[in-house]
Amino acid sequence: MSHVCVFGAGAIGGHLAARLAHAGHRVHVVARGAHLAAMRERGLRLLLPEQEIHATVEATADANEIAAPDVVLVTLKANALAAAASALADLARRAAAIAFVTNGIPWWYALQRVAPLSAAASACLDPGGLAHTLAAHRVVGAVAYSPNTVVAPGVVRCAAATSRFELGPATPAGVAATQAVHELLASAGIEAPIDPDIRLRVWRKLALNVALSPVSTLTGAGNRQVTADPTLHRLCLDLMREVAAVATAQGVPMSVDASTLDPGKLSPHKPSMLQDLEAGRPLETQSILRAVQVLGRDAGVATPQLDVVTALVEMRAQTRA
Repeated sequence: MSHVCVFGAGAIGGHLAARLAHAGHRVHVVARGAHLAAMRERGLRLLLPEQEIHATVEATADANEIAAPDVVLVTLKANALAAAASALADLARRAAAIAFVTNGIPWWYALQRVAPLSAAASACLDPGGLAHTLAAHRVVGAVAYSPNTVVAPGVVRCAAATSRFELGPATPAGVAATQAVHELLASAGIEAPIDPDIRLRVWRKLALNVALSPVSTLTGAGNRQVTADPTLHRLCLDLMREVAAVATAQGVPMSVDASTLDPGKLSPHKPSMLQDLEAGRPLETQSILRAVQVLGRDAGVATPQLDVVTALVEMRAQTRA
């Protein structure tokens, strides 16, 4: 049995916490508000298409209460990392591995670059300065393919029968930490393949997020409905191509697989950006949209479609009722 801390036990974090606790691990979750209160009182429920899991977790709002976890899974939104930087640094010193399951270009992206990022890119990707406080050999990157929603306090629903969390070391020194996270997730029946080239995995997932999240947020429609519209489908494909061009210019050669936008392959799930808009929460525009713009400008790659939808999404967030 491992002692696991899930920092930010919302939709994705709740999914992981429930499955790990159900598999017999000791699971601490860091959460807040009504979700925290419900997990303390009634535990955590995960609603899967063919199964319902009831799990008992130890819930807290204060990460300092968690002593010596074996593994930390950080499932905070990227825009919440800066505020949590100090607590994460303390936890990381007590853990063998700390994995970041986040959307967008992650803060650890530049850890093994030969040439440093520009000041603008560094400020965009790592506003909390995590690169200066976390030991790189403990840092694991994770890319999630798991459509989850918090449907009630203490209750998470996953729209897919299977979920996948692609793992990779942030630096070559992180192989052992990555293996530890893989073994932990595998013990709970969670698909967690390891890919040494985790940055390519990040860009592939980001291309899909950039294509679907802003368009869904602007229209209020789920992934399948957006891509079923011919005009919006073309817009999504153009956005993916812009992301691929930036990735390639940044040294990660990437092509676009148009089949990933096939409506028949997508669930009607609402992306987390739309969920955040509807719930009145801050949007992850910086790590998902602005980061691509900044890296594109550094590489001399234009992103005209992305520039427009980013401005529209940010204005939509400012003017929401």
